[in-house]
Amino acid sequence: MFRRGVVALGLALQLAACSDNDVSGEVAGVGIEAVESIAFSETTEVERRDGGKDHLSALTIVLTNVEGMCGRLSRNVEPPNARVLAFGLSKVSETGPAPIGPGEYPFIKDRPSSGGSAEAFEAALKSGALIGGMLTVTDAQCGASLDETKATVTDGKVVVDSIDAERVAGTFELSFPGGDKLTGRFDAPFCSFTKASGPATCETK
Repeated sequence: MFRRGVVALGLALQLAACSDNDVSGEVAGVGIEAVESIAFSETTEVERRDGGKDHLSALTIVLTNVEGMCGRLSRNVEPPNARVLAFGLSKVSETGPAPIGPGEYPFIKDRPSSGGSAEAFEAALKSGALIGGMLTVTDAQCGASLDETKATVTDGKVVVDSIDAERVAGTFELSFPGGDKLTGRFDAPFCSFTKASGPATCETK
């Protein structure tokens, strides 16, 4: 009886953990069953148009159908047959690092690269914004099997409910070309790894 209770409790905990990460919808007919999420952040200095320096805080959230993604990033290997949804938040400050905290981060549509206002773009970054995202689908040889033009985020928002030194949790609504949408939630532990200088290798068994 005790063993049965322990097994039942373990299954319940597994189901609860799985429910913390969820992705609904499809992009070009492709969906993703998120079994894991991770996050990583960095703070850098970027040059302003007036020659001054801004502090840029960046947060990337990854949801995937593959377990052990943090370890793979550390080893610089890619898993085959993977579905990976990644999106990034950014925030800038003139006075010092401005960590990304709880709140809503809308997608920036008005960008200088597409003829938008540089002032509006900079203002959006100071408030904090969803800077971009993509769904990547790979085949058995780790080659991309989904057209990037169909899989790149064109609108949406991310809401950060909570964030601390260990993990970040929240929800997202992402739009893609053709009217496709992905929505869901994440509860992602932070992954610490050193960026490799060379290209990643495909993980084969």
